[in-house]
Amino acid sequence: MGLFSDFAIDVDDLELLQAIITDACCALKISPDHQGLVARVVDLHSQGLARKEILEGLRVEFGKSLADGIGRTAVDD
Repeated sequence: MGLFSDFAIDVDDLELLQAIITDACCALKISPDHQGLVARVVDLHSQGLARKEILEGLRVEFGKSLADGIGRTAVDD
């Protein structure tokens, strides 16, 4: 389970979360190990957001921090 082991996640949601993380990593050109990425995906999913909404939110949060070149995320603030 790796990165998912710290979260209580319904097994049915694992495939969806993995797909969202993969899509986000491809779109943002970051590793799934990027600080805060997995936690943020799980958090947004637990809020009931759809896949498209999660990806848009990640682009805003992580894209801005990556563009700034400071390597921090909104999760760090």
